[in-house]
Amino acid sequence: MEENFESTNQKVWRYFSYVIALIGIISAVVFAPKTGALTDVNKKINQTESQIAETKKVIKENSPANEKRNFDLTKAEKKAQDNLYSGITYALGGAKNHEEFKAHEAILNKLIGEDMTKKLLKYNGERGEVVNNPDNFKFDLLNKTDAQITFSPVNDIHHAQVNAVTTYYSKDNDKEKKFRSLLIFDYDLAKQKVNSSKITNFDDANLSGNQE
Repeated sequence: MEENFESTNQKVWRYFSYVIALIGIISAVVFAPKTGALTDVNKKINQTESQIAETKKVIKENSPANEKRNFDLTKAEKKAQDNLYSGITYALGGAKNHEEFKAHEAILNKLIGEDMTKKLLKYNGERGEVVNNPDNFKFDLLNKTDAQITFSPVNDIHHAQVNAVTTYYSKDNDKEKKFRSLLIFDYDLAKQKVNSSKITNFDDANLSGNQE
């Protein structure tokens, strides 16, 4: 009886093992990823990685830092200095009257920007007369203007800060009067054009003054 009992017990465990093994095989077949699905997943992963790499490349190529590395900064700054110097020195004392100034206005707009051109036009006459007769005041600046032009460190070639310490003179009863202003430009070195500008007028030798 004991031998029959052990034999029956072994049979039960054997059958149970067969069932477990069969369930494992069925699960493996049902839930195992299909080769085609794995291929599609891997393909999408590779495509995504390629897109990420391409995006990084485009961002790097179009970054201000990379653009600056591939840009002839020295040449661009020299050209900007020449343009601004020509525009400033003509706008302050280069014209004898309104007619001459208007004849060069289009060129001045390109060299120093429309806003700065309009501002410097008013500097050619006596302040009170400019206010009272803005379209026909007398030009009294001498043709001896000078501008010391420097650049702040350039981080973005499309927005470089250019500083022009400008000295100009008027004549009143055979006596010269000296003036000094700081002209500041936000300058696009790549396009060689002024983005914006402002003026600080110095009231004394210590270069303290007001801005407009």
